[in-house]
Amino acid sequence: MRRTRDTIRGFVMGVVITALVVAAPTAAATIGKKTIDVVYSDIRLVVDGKEVTPRNASGQVVEPFSYEGTTYLPVRAAVTAITGGSKAVEWDQETHTIYIGDRPAQEIVDMSTMKTYPRGEIVFETTDIAFQNRQQTITPFNRHSSNTDTFLLDGKYTTFQCSYAIPDNSPASPMTVKFLSETGVLKTVTLSHSEAPVDISVDVTGVDKLEIRMSQFGYIYNATLTPIPQL
Repeated sequence: MRRTRDTIRGFVMGVVITALVVAAPTAAATIGKKTIDVVYSDIRLVVDGKEVTPRNASGQVVEPFSYEGTTYLPVRAAVTAITGGSKAVEWDQETHTIYIGDRPAQEIVDMSTMKTYPRGEIVFETTDIAFQNRQQTITPFNRHSSNTDTFLLDGKYTTFQCSYAIPDNSPASPMTVKFLSETGVLKTVTLSHSEAPVDISVDVTGVDKLEIRMSQFGYIYNATLTPIPQL
């Protein structure tokens, strides 16, 4: 049934995009619910001469509406219609963020810039750190020797990444590195003297303090932290 200028009062739920403006910054974000009057007037969406029926992720029809002189469309339907489906649309519930296409690149944190907690020391070296493993020279951008150190992450990071190796000049015995948070062991890796280096990825989402415990003679190197996206 065709509806003309009939006003519907209710909660506007879900995500909408302004049809008239591609991107419009706001002075301040609003969080919560607001009761508003919106107008449904059988708005049609035509892209490059072809009429498109907006649908949500479940395939249900989602009708555009007007509010205070601005016309709103569902994000996913609008982007799919305009780009022909070439741009992915993702909703991040944790950060309340809509991603269209690629997510922003994150600035990776070099562990040589991180100080230990609470001593405040830089323990990841950056000079004269090349070493031999399986008769091959490895020249990393940072390296940490055997020790136990704690780093204050304050819940600001998602991933700790590094490589772990046993240098050729170390004793012929297995070596272990452990990664711990305030709630327990996150990951344990053990290597033999003759094994090739391994890449390690540790989920540190929500971790306040990251403790690294290494056996004598082992190296972790090329270590980085990935921050939580800040938009």
